[in-house]
Amino acid sequence: MKLLVSAKNVSEPTVETIATYAHKRFAKLVKFIPKKAHFSPILNVEADYNKRKKQFELKVVLSVNKKTFVYKIEIADIRAAIDIASSNIKHQLVQNKGKQWRYGLLG
Repeated sequence: MKLLVSAKNVSEPTVETIATYAHKRFAKLVKFIPKKAHFSPILNVEADYNKRKKQFELKVVLSVNKKTFVYKIEIADIRAAIDIASSNIKHQLVQNKGKQWRYGLLG
């Protein structure tokens, strides 16, 4: 899985922290991605710090087999945001996999 991390209004050490933590948390999602993927899945993590609200805005986009899974969250702790986003994307993948099995799209 290819991981792309972009961050706005965030210091360089924080960007590295976001990248390493996101890689650690989202690496576990590989087992929920269909093995017959036509291309390598792309995970895009975008973080932005809103100074006025003192919160991080996190957007996670996972593209797999012409499907796109998106999750957005605003929270003060970036690691908690990554944890919640990982859980939500996992839930979306499991739901989608069930639909594919039900309609005979997976072999």
